[in-house]
Amino acid sequence: MTLPECIKKALAAPEWAVDIQPSEGHYFNGFFVSADGYSEFRAGLWWDFMSHLEKCRSCRKELKYNLKNVRKALRRCQMEWAYLTHST
Repeated sequence: MTLPECIKKALAAPEWAVDIQPSEGHYFNGFFVSADGYSEFRAGLWWDFMSHLEKCRSCRKELKYNLKNVRKALRRCQMEWAYLTHST
């Protein structure tokens, strides 16, 4: 995957980033991934990425994301966040 310039700008992605992956720990977090496999963690990145895709049709189209699946991922982020912040 190659990140569209729109996403790179909106998420302040590093120049070397070519992909974004969700965290295995908390789904709403994520990693910027380089072409050679280097990754950099950022809190809330997956949530921010999905939020951008929900609003930006051109990025969804370029990355071949379905709006229904984006909204499903956002709900998962919201539910996990709600569980973590209300379980203490």
